[in-house]
Amino acid sequence: MRNLILIFAIFIFVGGSLQAQDTTYIYKKSFVTIKLLTKSVDSIAVKKPLKKGADTLLVYSNSSTKPNYKFATAEVDSIGYRKRFMPSVLATFGTPPAISGIGQTSAVVGGLITNVGGFVIEKGVVYGVFANPTIPGTKTVSTSSSNAFSVSLINLKAGTLYYARAYVLNFAGVAYGPVQTFTTLNPTTPVLTTVKPYNFVAPLASNQSGSVLSGGVISNAGGRVITERGVYFNFQPIVDPAADGASKVVSQDSVNSFGVLINSLVYPVNKIFVRAYVKYTGGETLGNLDSLLLPIIKGNGSLDLSQNVFSPTPNSLFLNLKNVDFGGIEFTEQALLKNPVKVGYCLSKTIKNPNADNADTIVQTTDFLNNGYAVEYKKASGNTNYYITGFILNPVGIRYTEPDSVLLGPGNPEGKLISQSRNADTCYFTFQITGDGGQAITKVGFQSLVDAGSFSLPYPDFNTYNVSLPFVSTNGLGIYKGKIAISSDKTLTVLINASNTQDDNNIIITQFLGVPIGLAAIASNPGVSARGIDNLTLNGGVVNGGGSTVTARGFQYNTDLALLNANSGPTVGSGSGIGSYSATITGLNPGTTYYVRSYAVNSTGTAYGAITTTSTLPLIVKGCTISDVSFNGAKVSATIDAGGRPIVESGILYASANITLDINSPKVVNTLNVGSEDFFCNLTGLASNTKYFVRAYAKNSIGTELGPISTFFTLPTSTGIELLLFPDSKTSHLVNFKKTQIFTEQGVVYSTFPLPDISLQTKKVFSGVFDGQDTLKNLLAGTLYYIRSYCVSAGGVLYSPQSSFYTKPNPVVFSPVTVSTITSSTVNVIASVSDDGYKTISGALNKLQTAGLQYSLRPDFIGSTRIEYDLTNKITPVSIVMSVGLLTPNTTYFVRLYATNEIGINTYYSEVKSFKTNP
Repeated sequence: MRNLILIFAIFIFVGGSLQAQDTTYIYKKSFVTIKLLTKSVDSIAVKKPLKKGADTLLVYSNSSTKPNYKFATAEVDSIGYRKRFMPSVLATFGTPPAISGIGQTSAVVGGLITNVGGFVIEKGVVYGVFANPTIPGTKTVSTSSSNAFSVSLINLKAGTLYYARAYVLNFAGVAYGPVQTFTTLNPTTPVLTTVKPYNFVAPLASNQSGSVLSGGVISNAGGRVITERGVYFNFQPIVDPAADGASKVVSQDSVNSFGVLINSLVYPVNKIFVRAYVKYTGGETLGNLDSLLLPIIKGNGSLDLSQNVFSPTPNSLFLNLKNVDFGGIEFTEQALLKNPVKVGYCLSKTIKNPNADNADTIVQTTDFLNNGYAVEYKKASGNTNYYITGFILNPVGIRYTEPDSVLLGPGNPEGKLISQSRNADTCYFTFQITGDGGQAITKVGFQSLVDAGSFSLPYPDFNTYNVSLPFVSTNGLGIYKGKIAISSDKTLTVLINASNTQDDNNIIITQFLGVPIGLAAIASNPGVSARGIDNLTLNGGVVNGGGSTVTARGFQYNTDLALLNANSGPTVGSGSGIGSYSATITGLNPGTTYYVRSYAVNSTGTAYGAITTTSTLPLIVKGCTISDVSFNGAKVSATIDAGGRPIVESGILYASANITLDINSPKVVNTLNVGSEDFFCNLTGLASNTKYFVRAYAKNSIGTELGPISTFFTLPTSTGIELLLFPDSKTSHLVNFKKTQIFTEQGVVYSTFPLPDISLQTKKVFSGVFDGQDTLKNLLAGTLYYIRSYCVSAGGVLYSPQSSFYTKPNPVVFSPVTVSTITSSTVNVIASVSDDGYKTISGALNKLQTAGLQYSLRPDFIGSTRIEYDLTNKITPVSIVMSVGLLTPNTTYFVRLYATNEIGINTYYSEVKSFKTNP
């Protein structure tokens, strides 16, 4: 087998196309050169001897099986290969494509090569403002491999006539195509939009200042070179900035979307007007006039407590805040939806200057009265001094009135009846005085009337106090007992009274019905000792037999009070005689209210006791648990305590109206786990963003029981926010939003990870206004963010579909530029773009828009030449290797790389490298 030797080929370009007479050269150390036609050489091999000896170079030619030439390897210096070319000729051109894409600063120009004439060193388009432009001149190099090519000419002057033609450089020289002319579009007035003021910081005192952010967006520079950009501001409309005395803030941004900080806003000021501007050679353009109503509170208002001096109700405070100024915000119901303003009062019993943080009580009002805002606070304590401050709250802060105080006199005593009973000739009652109104009770008593029905207002003066009413505690508070004799068949009305130094307070009225002589005396109302689902156990007693033997006793009951009063209703007996007794009523309905009373029968007739209300235990259906709420459905779970009885049916009743649900309401029957005490039902087909009422129900052999009513809200179908996103800076992003609904909370949440939610800190809440603009701050430059709007409603949280945006990138980063293979007319330039200004993401598409090489005889690159690099299918980092030809010998050149990233506004340059061509 032949061992092939590695041949280092020497490629020498002498001009022309490849001939058949290529030659292989064997250079010997004896300065003898062996020349062989390459086409006749089959192979070259090195033969190593089997025994110790020298290696031999073998040349096989013309399909010979034996070597035609043998050389001692030690004698061979090198082996070379030379191609001969036919002489080059100048390239020729056909009719070029029509010029397209003519703008104010750009155009697309190309050429059509019909014959390249030899090896193409460079091709492109040369152009200028003079006829028949040539090299060296302003040119753009094409990297296309096609004979039909086009390049983009940029940085042109608006409204200018240009001459352009294609060129090809080969070893025969430079050839030019037909000259074409075009005129860039005339410059126009830049199109500029003023950014509505936002992020207002209000001055809240005369020794403070405020600030606000604004800016502008240049959507079309109109072919102008912008020399200055900024914002005029004033506190009246701006028509002519100079004539109107407007101030200005110059932006330090050099991009089309720029911002400014307007500070030193002096208190008080109600409204600021802004107008963005740009300046260019020979003119200035103003953006639209915009404004912001600054919600600064100009006045504190005054607190009026004079009405409380003559207050007829010591337990009430009448609060009135007068002469209120809300800083220019309209205080109406519609205006409050966009600018929430609150008025109210801070109250304290101990702190002399109460505020929203330390007050015992905060009362808010929207009731306008007497050039102010008034409210009655009905839970005040009598005999108490209150310290009070009024407050006004709007979106920029809270202000308080000077504090005031008011001393309330004692309030009225309070009390309640604990029990009452009677026999044939005596009424017994127990009551409790529970409150002294802020001052000790001085008198306690009662007044009684017989057959008077009830007292009429005003109540009569009391002339009997502390009769048979011993104090149980001091200061008038405590439990009192009393008794009053009553004749048979009479009605006794008792009015109980307690007094302090403020006034008497008639607090309790109770009535007793007379009992005919001879009837048995009922000891007390029935007592309930046990309740079941279908039974009640009652206790009663007979005090005396009314002069004859009690032959029967027991309880009468009914579900209808009127029927029971008419002596209609079943009874259950419990023996005879006087004394205590009990009985159990069975066969009742579960969860049902019953009216019961004791009875006793003697020879005179039947005596009835007072009526007591009680109820059987229900088939216990517990409250609902709502989960998995969506815009049209929810999962409702419930638990039943069946009381040992089998459940024959269960389910969920529901409705969207605020009604008491009953068994005839819409329902979903539990079919998943019939008979189970724990179950759930899925409600579907519900209306979105709607309040629903639900309650569980269950049936057993006794009857049907309904659980308590629960409520929930379905989710809305959208978050109610429309968003428009556009770049602001490297670390912020402007968000224009429009609300279509108001929720508990709504805004946007954003993150570098998909599907952000409100558990993140990176969220922006849009409160108050329906239409506005806000800024996402502290972002990473050149970074992909995911964003979606959200709303928090009574039903939960809803998110919009996800959107994304990139923040503005950092500058393009280049690696060091190196030059190599310098000849008298050519040089190789090598560098790379290591960072396109965007956050590096593995596999991310390259964000570069253009890239290439620029070289010039001057370090300021005036009159430079650009060679565009083909970025097709390239990703960052991009390695750029480019060759430059047709240079002047023994001349110093300056070279650098350039690139623009996705934003495309700024062009970034690498370091400048200089070199000198060989002589």
